[in-house]
Parts: sequence; structure tokens; C-alpha cells
Amino acid sequence: MVHVSQVLHRGVVDLSISSSADDGIDAKLREDLHLGNTISVLIGDFLLAQSSRGLALIRNPSITGFIAKAIGHYSEAEFLRSDLLKSKNSMDSLEKYCFLSGGSLLAHSCQSAIHLAQYDQQIQTEAFDIGKHIGIAFQLSDLLYRSLNSDNKSNSFDDINGVTFDTTSMKN
Repeated sequence: MVHVSQVLHRGVVDLSISSSADDGIDAKLREDLHLGNTISVLIGDFLLAQSSRGLALIRNPSITGFIAKAIGHYSEAEFLRSDLLKSKNSMDSLEKYCFLSGGSLLAHSCQSAIHLAQYDQQIQTEAFDIGKHIGIAFQLSDLLYRSLNSDNKSNSFDDINGVTFDTTSMKN
């Protein structure tokens, strides 16, 4: 639910880009887009609230803290996203963005499951690392797919198409 709420919040259309009356977007379409934005935000907020309620019902402050950290990472990723629009980026900045924008939730969810099963800290750390690497791989594959298939437009990475990354910093 946390991920879906984030997707809904990210899907809000910026109507301020074309605010003049003669910009080609008629009033009815603008009204429909505004209604869609409102519904998207409300449903996203509802899902996030339900997720928080579910976390509270688990009655485990560590789990709540893990997932709260992942939710905070989603917000951090949105700020980092604007930096990715620069002409050249390092693999480290790309990896950080991919972790914050989705890998963190998977990593903290894996860690939470192992924590609830009462395994020791080493196993929890390994579960976190597995979730982190799977999450980063998924985010990278999604980003790569969208940048290679510019015909396949989506709100999540449209503005990152054409961005280049400096791969000379990759470690062997």
C-alpha cells in the first residue's frame, strides 16, 4: 500500500505549466485533470493512512521505524530526481536515487519480516541487503526500459529520458 500511495502521489499532473486560457487545453479538460489530481492525492493519502494504521496494529516500534524510514526515502528521492536531470551523473547518484525511490521500501520490508520472525541482527542485515539490491535492480531496469523505449511514456520517468550517466566510476 505504501508503494501504491507513492505511485498515486507521483502521478499528479502539473497544471501550472499551461495556465493561460489560450494554451490549447480547454476548460473542461483542465477541470477533469484537476479532479483527477484531487482524487489521486486523496486516495494516495488514504492508502498511506491505512498503511500507518496497519503498522500500528503490529505493535512493534522497530517495524514502524523501518517503514517510516522508507517512506521518508521516497520524499528524498523526489528531491534527488531534479539532480538527475543534469547532463552527467555518476553511477553512485543513480544508485542512490534507485535505492531511495523504491529499493528502500523493499529492503526495509525484508528486514521487517525477518525482525518479526525474531532472527538475529546479522540475518536482518542480510535480508535488508537482499531487498536493497533487488529493489535497485528493479528501479534500474525500469529506468533503462523507459529511456530506451521513449514511445512507452509514463509519468514516472518521462523527464529523465535522454539523461546520460558517467559509467567510468563503476567498480569491478
